[in-house]
Amino acid sequence: MSVLVIGSTGIVGPHVVRALRARGVCTRVFTRDPQRALRLFPDGVDIRCCTPHLQSSLLDAADGLDAAFLLTPHDPRSADIQLEMIRVLRRTGVRIVKVSGTTAAVTPDGPEATRRHWEVEQVLTHSGQPFVILQPCTFMQFLIDRIVLPILRDTGKIIDPLGPAGINYVDVRDIGECGAEALTDPRWAGQTLALTGPRAVTFDEIAEQVGARIGRTVETVQLNPWEVRRQFQKRGMAWWEADHFRELFGLFRQGLAESVSPDVDRLIGRQPIGLDDYLRTHPAFESADTIAAWRDAEAWPTDGGAIHSVGREHGRGQMA
Repeated sequence: MSVLVIGSTGIVGPHVVRALRARGVCTRVFTRDPQRALRLFPDGVDIRCCTPHLQSSLLDAADGLDAAFLLTPHDPRSADIQLEMIRVLRRTGVRIVKVSGTTAAVTPDGPEATRRHWEVEQVLTHSGQPFVILQPCTFMQFLIDRIVLPILRDTGKIIDPLGPAGINYVDVRDIGECGAEALTDPRWAGQTLALTGPRAVTFDEIAEQVGARIGRTVETVQLNPWEVRRQFQKRGMAWWEADHFRELFGLFRQGLAESVSPDVDRLIGRQPIGLDDYLRTHPAFESADTIAAWRDAEAWPTDGGAIHSVGREHGRGQMA
């Protein structure tokens, strides 16, 4: 069996490639950054370059393959790009495994970015093309590594945009395993599968668990979605992406991302990775030296950096 991975060099794609290689699947990647792909992947992964002539380069990359994994960067043009790719791939008859958005948000009246996913899903499911749709909740790695820990380093606090509501983040390693299964086993064809972690967590719990890892109190600061957007823009995030989080967090504050799906277990035969397991093996807390650096009070801003609100404290006197 041969598989094409579109979106191979991002946060999810490398895990799909690894899972496919572990299954002995002939794997080809389609990328705009072949040099990065060369650094990421071992010999034996067939690297094909996406050229400005998308149609011809994608047709060439998909020649003779059985399935294609479809994930493009988070971008205002993502729906147009994916629809063009689906039109090209329809000529080949390959099974398309599309990564979509959070199930509760992929609706015709949901946030703008997930409305785009809904549009692509409608086209794909009515195209006659073999397909599988994966709807992961927000990525654990994005939450922890690109939001929680950088803001914690800069401000000494964790922002809380959801209040008492929880959210069921999913580890991208599990998405990679699920993607490989959906690509290689035809029994999943025609299904839409929701990918979540084992349980929903609140930002209070995240603060408690991070505090337990570093052995000091971690304060959370409640921000409404509009305040989150302003903070993200101050930190250099593009306005459209910051507004995407405003819309999503506004939805999730209603508890619409708390449900637990059995689909990860169904796909790969085990429980998904949870927050505690993710933090336990996180490189930010992998040694006594790194933990000591997190614990060092002098490294923490006394005024909370750019974030000012009434916070709540969470911590542990000892390591977990």
